[in-house]
Amino acid sequence: MEKAVTHPRRRGAVRSPKVVQRRSRIYEELLAVGAERFANKGVGEVSVGELLEAVGISRRTFYGFFENKYQIVAALLNPVFDAGTLRLDALTRGPAKVVLQGVVEMYLDLWREHGPALQIIATVTPEAFPYIEDGHRHFGRALRAALAKCESADLLLNGSADESFRVISRTAVPLLKIYCDRPDLAEIYTRSMLGLLAKRRD
Repeated sequence: MEKAVTHPRRRGAVRSPKVVQRRSRIYEELLAVGAERFANKGVGEVSVGELLEAVGISRRTFYGFFENKYQIVAALLNPVFDAGTLRLDALTRGPAKVVLQGVVEMYLDLWREHGPALQIIATVTPEAFPYIEDGHRHFGRALRAALAKCESADLLLNGSADESFRVISRTAVPLLKIYCDRPDLAEIYTRSMLGLLAKRRD
C-alpha cells in the first residue's frame, strides 16, 4: 500500500486516491533524488532547481512539499537519528559487554536501510544543521551514554568514552563507504571497528 502523504503543506485534506498516490510518488522521488545528489555532491552543492529537473516537477509543486532543500535533508536524516537513538538506548540498558558489538551492528543496519542518508551527514552545511539539530543531539547523547557504560566497565581500547566517540564519528561511515561493495562487509567492518574501539582481552 502506498504511504499516505499529508502534503502539500498549505492545502486541505486530499480525498482522491489518485492524487494521494501521485503526491506520495513525488514525495518519495524527491527524497530518493535528494539522497543521491546530496550524498554524491554535498548538500551545499545541490540546488532546488537541480532537484526539480531530476524529478520533473515545477517549483510550485516542490514548495507544496518542502519549504527548501534543507527540509529534504531533515526528512532523510531524522529517521536515521531516531532509529539509532532507540537502538543505543536499548544497548545502554543491557550489559556493558555487548554494547560495542551492538554499536557496530547498529551502523551496519543503518547502512543497509539508510545508506545514502548516512553519507549526507558529513556534508551537512551550517544552513541545514538547524533542521536536524534535535535528532543529531539526541543521537550523540545516546552514543556517549553507551560508550560511558563501556568506559566504566574498562572495555575501551583507549579507556575514554569521549575519545571513542570521536573515533566513531570520524570512521564509522567512511569505513562503510570503503567496504560497502565487499561480500564480507559485515565481517570486515565489525573486525575493523572493534579493533579501533575494544580493549583486547587475553
